[in-house]
Amino acid sequence: MLEEILETLKEIKNLLLQKGNYNKDIEILFVKDVARLLKINLNEANKLWGREDFPGINIGHKKVEYSAFYKWLQKKRV
Repeated sequence: MLEEILETLKEIKNLLLQKGNYNKDIEILFVKDVARLLKINLNEANKLWGREDFPGINIGHKKVEYSAFYKWLQKKRV
């Protein structure tokens, strides 16, 4: 499952690069992006922001940096 998520993250990055919407320094994922990547519903994705170990922030909208999300996934893999 993790391999599928990482592949989806690469696909998202490639799409953003093609559209010119990719900032190489910071890429932001929103709740819907996290839900899609983890193949969970929006309610479950929203619950991640309540976890102490999840690197998401809630300023206006819930969001998480791609790199922080990737590192969090790697820790969960163990």
